[in-house]
Amino acid sequence: MLIPRLRTVFGVRWDQRLAVRRLASNLFVKLAVGFWPAASFFMSYLFLTPLNKTMNKKIFLHYLTVSLIGISITAFVGCGKPKWPKTYKSSGTVTLDGTPVERATITFYPLDGQKPANATSDANGAFELTSFNAGDGATPGSFAVAIQKFPAIEIETVPGGVPFDESNNTDEGPAPGSEKDAESELPEKYSDREESGLSATVTADGENVFNFELTSK
Repeated sequence: MLIPRLRTVFGVRWDQRLAVRRLASNLFVKLAVGFWPAASFFMSYLFLTPLNKTMNKKIFLHYLTVSLIGISITAFVGCGKPKWPKTYKSSGTVTLDGTPVERATITFYPLDGQKPANATSDANGAFELTSFNAGDGATPGSFAVAIQKFPAIEIETVPGGVPFDESNNTDEGPAPGSEKDAESELPEKYSDREESGLSATVTADGENVFNFELTSK
């Protein structure tokens, strides 16, 4: 008579309690490693709620409470330091002899050990710096600046694609001089951060607007 009594402790069959414990253990492991905490809560509620009809209410609330505590701990542990350093919105313009420069590549080279930043100017010569995510700005500190502008690459497309030409199937390398590096359309000195004479300092409480007025002379 001992076994039947054990199987109905607290009004819940022993095999039901064992199954619930295994389920809860698996859910807690996922919570401990921060794996889908929100989904784990809904799964706990989904699986434990139907058992409320056959389980002792006190035991049901116990498992549900432990699940909520696990989710809270996971959320707290997961809220650590931000993945990226703090950045501040930084923008400006690029002109050459007073004319806005489109497609200029602006590169901020760090001088204080922070992260680099870059941008591309639009038709009005305006730009917004990017460090990690588009337009997120730059990390605070001093920068040396280089600006370049390369010719736009035009690609001709043919509807339906280009038919295969056997004459293009060759092991010969490119002709000498056919793969020259593209040259900047701006004065050469602006391509070198050490010779450009351009600099910028990004601050946490400043406007961080940098207008670079280039000259062709």
